[in-house]
Amino acid sequence: LRPGNVRKLEYADGSFAREPLQYAVRLPLDFGKREGPWPLVLTLPEEGEAPERHLRDRWQDRELLSQAILVSPAMPEDPAAWGQVVVLGQPGGLARVMTTLRLCTEAFEVDPDRVLCVGTGVGGVAALEAGRQFPQSFAGIACRASDAGIDQVDVLCNMPIRITVGGPTAEAFVKVCADKGFESVSIDPDPDEAPLRKWLLEQRRMAYPERVRVVAGKPFPTRCYWVGIAPIDPWTGGAYARVRLHPESN
Repeated sequence: LRPGNVRKLEYADGSFAREPLQYAVRLPLDFGKREGPWPLVLTLPEEGEAPERHLRDRWQDRELLSQAILVSPAMPEDPAAWGQVVVLGQPGGLARVMTTLRLCTEAFEVDPDRVLCVGTGVGGVAALEAGRQFPQSFAGIACRASDAGIDQVDVLCNMPIRITVGGPTAEAFVKVCADKGFESVSIDPDPDEAPLRKWLLEQRRMAYPERVRVVAGKPFPTRCYWVGIAPIDPWTGGAYARVRLHPESN
């Protein structure tokens, strides 16, 4: 791997032994010139877009290319599987996202407080789902040229989210978040890459928020930041917890 070059890689172990995970990495132009740790932008391609082509065509801002590691996983053929961890016993889109994140944090000096997930087009929904199911892993979520939105938003109460060039679905999603009092969710009609780059580089992970909302999946996820709840019966669902720290009284 050389700084600035896009390299296609493959992982064929664990749940990807049968069908290897393809992903592409672009190291910062300044990689090797100064010490890390480095921000990492986990960027999800548009439907039908190869990861290496996505990194070359979608990201041109030189300041971002100099300061952050960019990585893009190949997503499942069916976009309906992008926002799921497992589909019929096989890795879904989120399994690819989180495995790619693990591989890069093991290989490079990644700043754990500056990991961001960005989805382009239909990848925007998968990025929001990654933030919902693994909020403790990300400093922020962004959607580019994406009319993205998800129904379950409670877990995102501490997550900075930025949507650029969204449509009615994205506008409805932002309104639901605003109605719940989330102050860090915004939509921007400007498609330019510079404002997005500035926003990405400003974000820092909130590892220990005072207020946490956990909504159990069926049966996953069961963790949100510093709160974990027991797995539940897949046919039950609907379990949730709202937890608040009281530092003043310990």
